[in-house]
Amino acid sequence: MNNSPSVRKISLMILFFRNALCKNILGVFPIEAQSHQIVFDSYMSELHRRGHNVTVYSHFPEIASEPYKIIKISNTTTSVLNPNYITMDNMNSPSIFNSYKHMFCLVSNGQAYAQSDSLRELYAQPEDTYDLIVTETCNTDLYLALVGRFKAPFVAWTTSPLFVWSADRMGTSSNPAYIPVLMTQHGTDMSFLERWENTLLRSVAFYKYFIDSTIPSQEIATKHYKSLMPLHQLVFKTSFLFVHTHYSLWGSRPLPHNVVEVGGLHVRPSKLQDAVTPYL
Repeated sequence: MNNSPSVRKISLMILFFRNALCKNILGVFPIEAQSHQIVFDSYMSELHRRGHNVTVYSHFPEIASEPYKIIKISNTTTSVLNPNYITMDNMNSPSIFNSYKHMFCLVSNGQAYAQSDSLRELYAQPEDTYDLIVTETCNTDLYLALVGRFKAPFVAWTTSPLFVWSADRMGTSSNPAYIPVLMTQHGTDMSFLERWENTLLRSVAFYKYFIDSTIPSQEIATKHYKSLMPLHQLVFKTSFLFVHTHYSLWGSRPLPHNVVEVGGLHVRPSKLQDAVTPYL
C-alpha cells in the first residue's frame, strides 16, 4: 500500500469534499396519520441514503426504514388524537362543511404538540442548525414557524391532491370551471350548475381555512414559537411542493416547475416470480 503524504492528502481532500456536500435536513410531520408518515419516510430515507444528516420529528418513529435520527413528538405513549376520529365517512362526507369540521378540529392539537419537550428543544436550537426544512401542508401552517426560526429553505409535502389554499400559495391554477374543490363530490366534467356550486365552494374553502386554521394556528405560534413573520406570509416562502397524487387518477392540471406530482413514491418495486422471469 502506498502511504506517501500525497496519497494521504488526496484521501483527506476527498473526505472533506464529501462532508462539505452533506446537508443537515429537518423533517417535522405533526399530523397523527400513519399513512402520511409512510410516504414521508420514503423521501427522508432516500435523503439519508445519499449521505445527508436527516433528523425527523414524528409520532411514528417505528416506521423509519433507514437509520436516520427520528424523535417522537409526543411526551407520552398515548395519542392526542382519537384513533376513531378520522374515518372515510367523515372525510368524504356529502357535505364539505362536515369534512372541513373534522379536519380543522385537529388544528387544536398543535397546542399540545407545542408543549412537548421534543418540539421545545427543537425550537431552542441555533438558527443555523439546519440547511433545509421539510414538513406537510394540510390542515394547518402552524409549523412554518420553524421556517422563520431557522432561516432555511422550506420544502412542503401534501399526501392528497391540492387543497385550494395549497395551490394558491404556489401560484397554481385552481380554476373552478374544471378543477373540483377537494372534498366535494364533483368530477372534472361538470355541468353549469355544478361549476357554479364549485365556484362558491372554492370561496368557502378559503374562508374556512382562514377562520378555522390560520387564525387559531397564528395564536398558537405567537404563544409558543414567537414567530416574527405571520404564518400567512411565511407560506409564500415555500420553495418546492411535492404532491402525492397522479394525473391518471385526479385529472391533469397546469403546474409550475416547483410543484411536482410524486404519486406512488412510497411503493417499492416487487420482485417478479421465478416462473415469469424466463418469458421476459
